[in-house]
Amino acid sequence: MSVNNAILFTLVTLLSLSINNASGECVASTNCKCVMSNGEGYDFSTIPPGPFNGFISSTTIENVIFYFHPCSDASLTVPGKNTNGCNSPKGISLCMYNATNNSSKSLATADKSSPVTLRLNSDPQIIFPFNSSDGSQRTVSIYFLCHHVIDIPTQLVVFNRSEESNFKLYLLSPNACKMAMHVAGLSTGSVLVIILFIFSGIYFLGGALALKLLRGATGWEMLPNQKFWFDLPALVRDGIAFTFNCCRVVSYNEI
Repeated sequence: MSVNNAILFTLVTLLSLSINNASGECVASTNCKCVMSNGEGYDFSTIPPGPFNGFISSTTIENVIFYFHPCSDASLTVPGKNTNGCNSPKGISLCMYNATNNSSKSLATADKSSPVTLRLNSDPQIIFPFNSSDGSQRTVSIYFLCHHVIDIPTQLVVFNRSEESNFKLYLLSPNACKMAMHVAGLSTGSVLVIILFIFSGIYFLGGALALKLLRGATGWEMLPNQKFWFDLPALVRDGIAFTFNCCRVVSYNEI
């Protein structure tokens, strides 16, 4: 293992121990975005593209390198490496390159990956299932870790292999941090309040203009339904008194 890889592994370990995770499940809205109940969440579509047609290359473990294209598919070409197995015209999202025999294998496309998930006391992750050469089901799990270290770009680190062909990767990026997610559109209550203000403006301004032009009203005479609005405070007072008297009308004869 090189010195640079050792430093990256150490950084991943420290981030894994110190990261402050969310206290609830992050519900996926796309395969690269999820939102928690408190309105915070993760959006990995802003991760900067890597140097190989947008692919981010990983560190090496046992002569294996991964190339990851977050959130969407593309065709991979790496100078000096046989990536014919990963340069599909339709595009891929994850490629595994084996330097031992100079071969590459397309593992998954973005639409075939699992949605980004975040459970209690875990890091946000995307899981890529694939079939190994012996036909068994294997996975590549990519965990996203937030860092704010200046001068360290987005890194993809192969952390370990728990069993044959099962890999765990960490993507370290400032764009992998938790953020406030803005929900598109307005709530029903907001829409109703806006409608109320619009119709109130039309009622008062339109009514005042109509009374001014049709009747030559001035001052308080321009208020539409003037008698009703002047009587409103008394009507409210009577309504409150009626309610506190248990809905019983009090007449002058009873006083």
